[in-house]
Amino acid sequence: MADRRTRVYVAGPISKGDLKENVRRGVSAGLRLLKAGYAPLIPHLSCYVDPEALIGTLAYEWWLDSSLSFIEACDGLLRLDGESKGADREEAHARLHGVPVFWDLGTLLGSLPARREP
Repeated sequence: MADRRTRVYVAGPISKGDLKENVRRGVSAGLRLLKAGYAPLIPHLSCYVDPEALIGTLAYEWWLDSSLSFIEACDGLLRLDGESKGADREEAHARLHGVPVFWDLGTLLGSLPARREP
């Protein structure tokens, strides 16, 4: 069976601060991971699927609960800079489930191989 791409969850601010800039940063990090051979999950894109899912809403909690389930299946989590209660929860969840957390893309690329045994 072929190796699979290493799954990386991109966690960072979405709705706090400049939404457009936050999404751009999340997508940029995800694209860099994709081009380096990883399989990134970019939750920032959910704001286009459900723009009403802002902090404090039931939809926000649904999205976050879904994200936490994916984090458990990831090989690593990239934590982007910036204040974010959601990303803080995602980071804590990753640590609880033994998923390595990286605060720097370069460190992640140097520490986590792009391919894993299935």
